[in-house]
Amino acid sequence: MGSDHHLVLVKIKIRLAKPVRKKAGRIRYNTKKLGLGDLRDTFVAKLQNRFVSLYIEEGIEDSSEERGGPTSRDRIEEQWSKIKSAYLDKCEEVLGKRREEKREWILEETWKKIDKRGAAKNDTNTAKTRI
Repeated sequence: MGSDHHLVLVKIKIRLAKPVRKKAGRIRYNTKKLGLGDLRDTFVAKLQNRFVSLYIEEGIEDSSEERGGPTSRDRIEEQWSKIKSAYLDKCEEVLGKRREEKREWILEETWKKIDKRGAAKNDTNTAKTRI
C-alpha cells in the first residue's frame, strides 16, 4: 500500500451534445431461448402450422388464377413477404425481443478497491508519525 502517488478524484461538469437518435434498425429476437428444448419444439410446431396454412392459401390462389394476373416476379415478392411475416410473427410470439445488456465501464468491485485505497491513503496522510 505504500506509495508516493495520490489518487485524484475530480467532478467535471460538461455540456453534452444533443443526442443523436438511432434509426429504426432490425429487430433482434432472443434466439438463445431456442437452446431450450421445449421452447424450440413449440417454435418449430407453430412455424410449421403457419407454413401449412400458407401452402393451403397458395393452392387455392393457384387454382383460381386466370391469365393476365400478377407476373411471376410479383408472385415471388408476395410469397417472400408471406414467408418473412410468418417468421417474424412467430419469433415475436415465441422468442420475444432481445434486450441490450449495458455494461458498466468500471466494475463495482473496482470502485470498492478504489475507496479502500483512498481510505488507507487518507489514514497515512493524517497520521502524526510515519513508519
